[in-house]
Amino acid sequence: MAGVRSASGPAVPSPAVIRRPTCGAPHGHREALRRDAMFEAAARADQLLEDGDWQAAATWHRILNAIERLQAKVPAKGEAVH
Repeated sequence: MAGVRSASGPAVPSPAVIRRPTCGAPHGHREALRRDAMFEAAARADQLLEDGDWQAAATWHRILNAIERLQAKVPAKGEAVH
């Protein structure tokens, strides 16, 4: 691995070596991010409901519904398309 040797220790990866996700990320990676978004929103809503904060839980349920609509392959029946 290419890197820059620091005076006090081992080589530190140079910025060119650090991998960052891009818009052209592989399909499997994008699918994992989609699942993670839905899971996190659902888990947050459940936790807030358990804590007795039903208003915040309702907000997270709306967020979860928005995620589902944004990730839908086709619009729902009767949903406007722009």
